[in-house]
Amino acid sequence: MPRPERYLTAKQAADALGVTVATLYAYASRGQLQSEPMPERPRERRYYREDIERLREPKETRRDPAKAAVRGLHWGSPVLESGITLIHNGRLYYRGQDVLKMAEQASLEQVAELLWAAEAAERGRLFEQPCVLSRGQLGRLRTGAKDDPLTLLQAALPLAGAVDLASHDLRPAAVRLTGARIVRLLTLTIAARATRRFPSIWRYNPHGRRRSRW
Repeated sequence: MPRPERYLTAKQAADALGVTVATLYAYASRGQLQSEPMPERPRERRYYREDIERLREPKETRRDPAKAAVRGLHWGSPVLESGITLIHNGRLYYRGQDVLKMAEQASLEQVAELLWAAEAAERGRLFEQPCVLSRGQLGRLRTGAKDDPLTLLQAALPLAGAVDLASHDLRPAAVRLTGARIVRLLTLTIAARATRRFPSIWRYNPHGRRRSRW
């Protein structure tokens, strides 16, 4: 009996899951699916069959904590030990740091560096990388998306992935660099104008408003 193909095209993967291609891209952007450029058509992505099959598993299996514990986190009840998150006495901590205090004092970049376990030499430099897409490309994406932010982001990520060859480097330091480029890309995709330095946004304001340092 012939073995099934290891990869699926975007259309095949979307059909197998019963979703649209746009939803498939959203799954990939959240890390639920892995994809890579197709060798013969690098602007298109292909998806791992095993990821698609995992997402097709019966909901009852995925919602069973005893079975889900070996795969991931069961939504609503923590079933895995975590080196990142701690909930203690009603407080939430990321790598030992109080999240509420970080919301008052830390920038988005600093929180990302903490979560990603960035080395001391990397801190402050991860987000200095240039955007993968040019201003012209970002402008054309905004025009084509017709003011739909979700469509805009779903289109930007696979386009950037097709040209960002460094994103295939899976060494920890390289993955952190890729993560920073993705955050910068998505922010500048939505922003009306690009800046050399990624802006520190989404900072906590005790009056209930968000502060931005553009």
